[in-house]
Amino acid sequence: MITSSSTSLQPGSKLNYWKGDYHKIRQGLQVIDWETVLSGKDVTGMWNAFRDRVLTLVQEHIPVRKAKKKRKSEWMTSQTLKQIKQRAKAWCQYRLHPTALNYKSYKVIRNKVNRMVKADQDRYREEILISFKGNPKRFYGYMRNLQTVKTGVSQLVDADDNTSTNDTEKAEILCNGFNEVFVREDDMEIAVEDDIEYSEEGVFDDINSVFSRDKITNKLLHLKSYKSVGPEGIHPLLMKECAREISLPSQSIYQKSFETGSIPQDWKLASITPIFKKGKRKDPDSYRPVSLTSIPGQGDGITC
Repeated sequence: MITSSSTSLQPGSKLNYWKGDYHKIRQGLQVIDWETVLSGKDVTGMWNAFRDRVLTLVQEHIPVRKAKKKRKSEWMTSQTLKQIKQRAKAWCQYRLHPTALNYKSYKVIRNKVNRMVKADQDRYREEILISFKGNPKRFYGYMRNLQTVKTGVSQLVDADDNTSTNDTEKAEILCNGFNEVFVREDDMEIAVEDDIEYSEEGVFDDINSVFSRDKITNKLLHLKSYKSVGPEGIHPLLMKECAREISLPSQSIYQKSFETGSIPQDWKLASITPIFKKGKRKDPDSYRPVSLTSIPGQGDGITC
């Protein structure tokens, strides 16, 4: 079995989930005897068994897409690029033979290219604006690409006035800074309402109605497929496409988690990116952490 950390890809390559064969993935999930696979395991073991089998199917049926080198003006059509080459040839011809006829031929192609470039720009802007509707992630990604200066985390100064010299030291300084402002609630001090009466007909009496396959399936079908993959390595598009098949083992995992009061280790992981807020770039307090957590373990994920 493979795990999320063992999926090997060539540098510059990524899995193309939009071209995946989800019919075969669904077939692969349907033939798994989940009762036998998950039996006798704790909640982390159940999740690991589920995750490994899903990632095995991902490796088999999701193609790898190599990163393409972007063109300088990717919004131009092939016809416009062809005319630009013709314009260059016409200019070279005029420079070699500076006659009025050659210059007139160059002007005709030049004016045509200018019109085509303007039309391509208008079309591209219109498509971009339409694609932003309901997709703020695409909007912010587009704005980041427009930035001429790409800023990352600069050299940082720790509490002892030591300046970082590499990425590892930067990560340690930021980690220490984030830990200082992190608030950890004491589980023993959670307020309990004494006046609440619990009856045999309480909300959690019928556990199967709370963690039903229909509810989990509905949550999966409403996942935003353009979201990033969490630390567990399972893309939300895959969970959405295979909602009915995934709901069966998910039901068992959620039920086990509820009964034991524990969650899988993967759900506790997060990929943290420091984002500069304001102030001095050398000050770790000028950065805020943005966490990418496991989708099945999120409050707005597939929990019921």
